[in-house]
Amino acid sequence: MEALQTKLTKAEANLAKALDMIEEGKKSKPQQELRINPPNLFSGKRLEFPGFVDNFKIYLKVNQDSYDNDSKKISYVLSFFDKGEAALWKTSFVQDKTNSRGEIELGSWEAFLQRLEDDFREVDEKGEALYQLQCLQQQNKTAEELALKFKILAHQAKLLKPPNAETDPTDPGNMLLQAYFKAAL
Repeated sequence: MEALQTKLTKAEANLAKALDMIEEGKKSKPQQELRINPPNLFSGKRLEFPGFVDNFKIYLKVNQDSYDNDSKKISYVLSFFDKGEAALWKTSFVQDKTNSRGEIELGSWEAFLQRLEDDFREVDEKGEALYQLQCLQQQNKTAEELALKFKILAHQAKLLKPPNAETDPTDPGNMLLQAYFKAAL
């Protein structure tokens, strides 16, 4: 009986040790990135900037265990700056952040976001959206694509009323939207 008790005690100790090892393995195992659509490549076009920022913020939030420090976040975002003005901006940024020993010190996430905002935010987003509305043409877009693009630009131009607001067909803003939409067809 005593031998059986000793074997049982050893088995319990081994089981507890194995469970501890499994738990430690779970803790040390790196979190795998969730495979959601990453942001599109960014060319530096100012009207695309707000959507680009929204997309990478969502991606980084969902994968916060993988991008758990400022350098990882900044490097991830910079990897999408591969063409046009954005590629030139990235080169300049990296040169600015390279010290005399050739090491890259990317700085803080907050400072990086502020620099992006300062350099890529449309100076006159409302005016640019209004201009884009004036130039909008259906061409090979479906009616749904045209309507969505029109709605986005009208929102950026601050011409849309809240969904629950009453609309007055004689309101100059509504008349302007109607004229732009008809011209786009």
